[in-house]
Amino acid sequence: MGGLIFHGIAIAKDRQDPDSMHVSDEDIQIYLRGDLGRLRLAIVEIHLAGCAWCQSRVGETWNFLFSAAGLNRLNPLWRGPERRREVRVRTNDLAVLQVVAPFSDDRVSARVMDISKSGLQVSLALNLEPGAVVKVKRAKTVFFGQVRYCRLEQDGQFRAGLLLQEMVSADEVRHIV
Repeated sequence: MGGLIFHGIAIAKDRQDPDSMHVSDEDIQIYLRGDLGRLRLAIVEIHLAGCAWCQSRVGETWNFLFSAAGLNRLNPLWRGPERRREVRVRTNDLAVLQVVAPFSDDRVSARVMDISKSGLQVSLALNLEPGAVVKVKRAKTVFFGQVRYCRLEQDGQFRAGLLLQEMVSADEVRHIV
């Protein structure tokens, strides 16, 4: 597959459409890990914003990486009463949330309402689709998780429950969210 390198991002030609260029599989994996620098991140996100095919590949890569690692605990989606086994710690911490699958380059302010070993509850102005994959940056920690539920509260904000897939220190990555 032919292609070009633009500021360190491999943009590859699509085999079925040689006139079309896409982000390489390797760069999608680096993007999902949060290891792209600011310029490279901007280039990938600009491309993803306009390319449905690469957006779908981000979701497929996410699912593959976590399934392969045995971390895909996603079914069934939340459908009822509380089922957490871990203790919740109430917080009111500011955070920034981004939906990564299906891809959105938008970042929204959120509040982490509580946290447990396997989940977060966040309050935000955006209605999240159950099943969406998100990353949340809170202080010096970045969480990756899947939306289990999202509901409108009386205060006009949405409350979303996230099943955590991975947590990393923001010091370990150059730029996330």
